[in-house]
This record gives sequence, C-alpha cells and structure tokens, in this order.
Amino acid sequence: MSGAIRKTIALTVARLKVYIKDSDDLRQKDNLTDDEHDQLQRNCKMLRRTLTSIEKTVDKWLDFIATLNGQEKTTELEQFENYKVSERQFQEWIELAKETCDLIEVEYESLAAFSRASLNSNITQHNSHLAHQQKETKAQHINLDRVRLPKFELPVFHGEKLKWPAFWQSFESAIHEQPIPAIQKLTYLRSCLRDSAFSCIEAYAVTNANYQVVVDVLTHRFGDTRAIKKRSNQS
Repeated sequence: MSGAIRKTIALTVARLKVYIKDSDDLRQKDNLTDDEHDQLQRNCKMLRRTLTSIEKTVDKWLDFIATLNGQEKTTELEQFENYKVSERQFQEWIELAKETCDLIEVEYESLAAFSRASLNSNITQHNSHLAHQQKETKAQHINLDRVRLPKFELPVFHGEKLKWPAFWQSFESAIHEQPIPAIQKLTYLRSCLRDSAFSCIEAYAVTNANYQVVVDVLTHRFGDTRAIKKRSNQS
C-alpha cells in the first residue's frame, strides 16, 4: 500500500547520507581551501532542500495512514514507526541531517563574528609606524577567508575517567568561561569528544538549553572523583 512512498523515502535518505558524510569529512579537516568552504555551504543548502522533499513525502504517508481503519491502520503505523534505511529508523536520518545543517550554520555564524572582531582589532592597532606595522601584520594577520573555529586546537576526550579532570580544566578555560553563546560552547564541546564520551551525549540536540545538560551528563559519568581516585590508587 505504501510501498511507493517507502521507496521514495529510501532514495531521498540515500541523498541525505551522501551530503552528511561529505560535510562531516570536511568539518573534520583542520584547514579548508576556498573550494571546500564553498562545498560545505552547498552541502548545507542541498541538505535543506532534500529535507523539505522528504518531509513532504512523510506527510503524504501520514495522510495515507489517516484514511485507513482498523487492522490496516495499525499495520501501516507499525511500518511507519519501524521503517529503516541502512539500519537506522528513517526519521533518525532526518534528524541527523538537520543537526548537520545546524552545526554548519552555527560554525559559520561564529566564523563571521570572529572575523569581524579580528578586523576591528587590526584597524584599531593602526599607527604611524607603517614599517613596524607591516612586520607585525605579517606575523599576526588573520586571513578572514581561512578563519576556523578553535575546536581543532582543543584537547580531545575519548572517555577515560582519569583524563577527564585535565580535559575539563583545559576546555573550561578555553571555552566554558568565555562570554560566547551556550550553543557555540556546545558545538566546541561536541567537536572535542570521541568514542564513549561522544556516544553518551550524541542524542542531545545542539541548543542553548542543552549545553549545561550535556556538561552535567559528562561530569556525572566521567567526573566521579571516587572512581578516579580508585583507579589512580590501582595504577
């Protein structure tokens, strides 16, 4: 009954996967070329377009379900709730695509703000010693087309409790205590996490409200001082 709809969803999810993987690969690189910056922006636009398309298909499926009754409706609802593409419930792919777009947009908003601040700082440092200024600028000048978020310079945490205090101390000083939006702090924090550390907070959406929630989850799981002391004594 809904076979054609499911086939359309599967094909659309396949496109989402391509854009998600390509975007993730680009975001993990330390230095992007101009073309790669542009490609990341194009990926975000294509993800948004593809999301609009798949959401229309989902609405069509729900409208179809609404026309059914009794056992047919129950069966179709079960198919809707359990339908998987590439071993994931299809709605998980939709949420992952939205999260990827949100992360790209947050990073570029931060990039633009940081670039403007850097430019203003360079302007205010202008003085009459032109030769000296040119020498300093060569060493300190920030190429606005290459500014990257500092997440790649931050420490990485894989989930080892003994390493949590050192990781958090570094992150706290570099990001947590800085006067930047909580959603930006969460973006930085997620970029530092790997393996079990990332898995335990992966489900939390990137929002201002969730930053402190994610910090609390990590602190509760990896910052257990008793467990840390016990492992230290056994070493």
